[in-house]
Amino acid sequence: MTRADRPALFQDLGRPGQAGQGVSESVALDRGSLVEANLCVGNARSAAVIEIAYGGFAIKADRPVTLALTGALTPMTIRTTGGQSFSAPVGQPFALDAGDEVTLEFPPQGTRSYLAIRGGFAVEKVLDSAATTGWRRLGLCRL
Repeated sequence: MTRADRPALFQDLGRPGQAGQGVSESVALDRGSLVEANLCVGNARSAAVIEIAYGGFAIKADRPVTLALTGALTPMTIRTTGGQSFSAPVGQPFALDAGDEVTLEFPPQGTRSYLAIRGGFAVEKVLDSAATTGWRRLGLCRL
């Protein structure tokens, strides 16, 4: 389950070299943070992540997962199924159990955050990329 008050889009390292076919590169705005998030959870550098604009985002795990958030220093709170709440680290991997929820607030600095999941998101690729081109939205994925 997810909640996104503002744009939250799948991004990867895009579709370079496709402009001749009228296809934009569609790459993450902060490529370094995308790569860093993936490296934190042991994914390939180019794996799809969720690019979150200005916080206002929550995701609830349907099974145990390891996540990492990079980019804007967004305050994060993890709420466990047992009712406990605590802060989650930015720039480091953290774990959620099934039913736990992580919520991202408005970042005091920066605009884009990048959320990676160990093993990657199950996102259909188009022209060898999972990057959003304006027609793919977050509701079309599974953890």
